[in-house]
Amino acid sequence: MFPLLSLPILTRSLGLEGYGKLAITLAIANIFSIFIDFGLPVSAARQIASKNLNEDISRIYWQIQLSKLLLTSTFAIPFILGTAIIIDNSDLQNGIFLAMLCSSLNNILFSNWFLEGQQRFVLVSSILIFCKTIQLILLIIFVSTPNDYYTALIIELSFGTIAGILVSSAIYKEISSIKKSDLKNVFIQLKNAYPFFVMNITINLY
Repeated sequence: MFPLLSLPILTRSLGLEGYGKLAITLAIANIFSIFIDFGLPVSAARQIASKNLNEDISRIYWQIQLSKLLLTSTFAIPFILGTAIIIDNSDLQNGIFLAMLCSSLNNILFSNWFLEGQQRFVLVSSILIFCKTIQLILLIIFVSTPNDYYTALIIELSFGTIAGILVSSAIYKEISSIKKSDLKNVFIQLKNAYPFFVMNITINLY
């Protein structure tokens, strides 16, 4: 529903060229996010659902976050180089780099899989609806001309940041005890998530 509401606002305010730039930027950021996620949210939610002790849950959380940091550092350079080589529009390049940076941060903060694993679906839905509503209001207020490309981009990306902060606040007590994780556990998490990554990227590329 929210994309249908924001679409006429963005196309009218940014124009076809501006909206096209925004769409390309967000599409590339979405592909980057798929590689960072690597199917980890699905496999992690299943693990969280099967655990009862806070210590086990906290350990899984930090293993997943370390895995995402490793994936971000691995895929960031190829995406940055590819963008610099293929795209020659400086505004579009800068927008993509900004979107990739925000996507990396949002992927770490927005641990909705943690709440879903605990079957706290109402809380997840409430956070998503609240953040999307705020995002829509900000678009209406601040995006009005074709020059507002960066403003629209920041507002679009802010959804994940705000939602991530709210989710992190909701689970803070359960993950406040940082558990050490070695690379062996990280690679086990990546191995468990790989089938979901293949499925996800296949669906998106199709």
